[in-house]
Amino acid sequence: MADGAVLVTGATGFIGRLLVPRLLEEGRTVRVLQRRPGTVDGPGGETVHGDITDRESLVRAAAGVSTIFNLAGVVSHLESERAHMQAINVGGVENVLAAARSAGVGRVVHVS
Repeated sequence: MADGAVLVTGATGFIGRLLVPRLLEEGRTVRVLQRRPGTVDGPGGETVHGDITDRESLVRAAAGVSTIFNLAGVVSHLESERAHMQAINVGGVENVLAAARSAGVGRVVHVS
């Protein structure tokens, strides 16, 4: 990907569906991480298969990008969802940061 390319996690969520088209309008090369390709129409850009809980898939997805926009997250007030929220909202962020370091990404924008 060219310099200035970005990776967006959570691209099919509320903010991602607004951000990705805006980045594309600005002429940015956009790569979106999608857990289950083909199950949800993406907001545009190049779609890559991966999961925020899978560090290696993030490293592959982050290769060649200059910025990662981490929009992936889970919101719940249910105690039964606590472990899932921890895996995504804490472990996922750790994975994004580790992948950014490994891939030499210069900037991570985390939305919480």
